Amino acid sequence: MVFKNKEKNKIQDKSVLDLLEIEKQEEHHLYDMMPEGSAEKIGFLLDNVQPNNPQAFADDFQNLLDNTYINEIEGELSLDVYEEAGNIVVQAPLAGVALEDLDINFSQGVLTIKGDRKVSNELKEDKYYIKECFWGKFSRSILLPDDIDSAKIKAHLKNGILTVVLPKLELPNNVSIEIKKL
Repeated sequence: MVFKNKEKNKIQDKSVLDLLEIEKQEEHHLYDMMPEGSAEKIGFLLDNVQPNNPQAFADDFQNLLDNTYINEIEGELSLDVYEEAGNIVVQAPLAGVALEDLDINFSQGVLTIKGDRKVSNELKEDKYYIKECFWGKFSRSILLPDDIDSAKIKAHLKNGILTVVLPKLELPNNVSIEIKKL
């Protein structure tokens, strides 16, 4: 019985350590995304400043965050990618994105979709009960699994769903190559 409890405690301890490691990796990733110097400023403030006026400190800290990396972070676009009738089809939900705020690019086998979902109403953060929607710049790049006939790529936006149709390039399987004597 004691052995089972020790094993259970080891498993729980390992789970806690795993969670701490994940948290450390997330923090490191967040610091990597900040413009140069921002992480040091924020870390210094958190570690060294003992504010006389906690509210003023909180406001200054929020201004620092707002003006450094928060505005630089792009959202990631969710995609469905599938094959249909000799085409690779990419679909993405883009509700609230104007056509002029959308950019689609195909280069060297990589499809990139970028855009900006602009906030329709400017509410203060303290007015929200729940805020789950992403507003701002987003992008997504994917490496496509086949060669694409780039001259025939088509895209359309209907009911908030972007559909990009990428015709697969049909290459012959076997080609006989004539050998010439030089």
